[in-house]
Amino acid sequence: MNCVSIRWAPFALLVCVSACMTLDDEIVAPDPALSSLHFEAVTPFETTALVGVRLNNENPFPLTVDGAVYTVTLNGVAIGKGMTGEALTIPRFSSSVQQVNINISNLRLTLRAQDILSSKRMTYTLSSRLYLQGLGSEGWIRTKTEGEFLLPKQERESLQSFTSNSDGSTTTR
Repeated sequence: MNCVSIRWAPFALLVCVSACMTLDDEIVAPDPALSSLHFEAVTPFETTALVGVRLNNENPFPLTVDGAVYTVTLNGVAIGKGMTGEALTIPRFSSSVQQVNINISNLRLTLRAQDILSSKRMTYTLSSRLYLQGLGSEGWIRTKTEGEFLLPKQERESLQSFTSNSDGSTTTR
């Protein structure tokens, strides 16, 4: 009886180890998407936009994002990058919004503001590098989300200030 149990022990160990490895492979990556965009501080060289990023967790366990780097593209132009080191725990089968400051080059924005303003619908790409807690030292994933939205009137007016001349007329390209 003891001989039979000992013979099956390596097989049982192999099954347990492969089951644990399978669990790690079944983690569904958070699904980031823009939830808000507000232009805030404006200096001669850059503008800060407060971006809300909604992270969805489709897993049956909580996920903790221990840091993130986001790059935002509007209408095909990479306008800025933002980072956060704040940990965000997303409950199981839920979503959470992370607020991130994106630094935008005014030169890039000025060159394309008229194109952005003339478009009623904005397309965006949100490229993300998310650092997930519990996945080891290389526990990060890359995601890319694309979508479109209508730019609210208040934000269009903020962009309008980049293309307005001192006499109130608008520069067109």
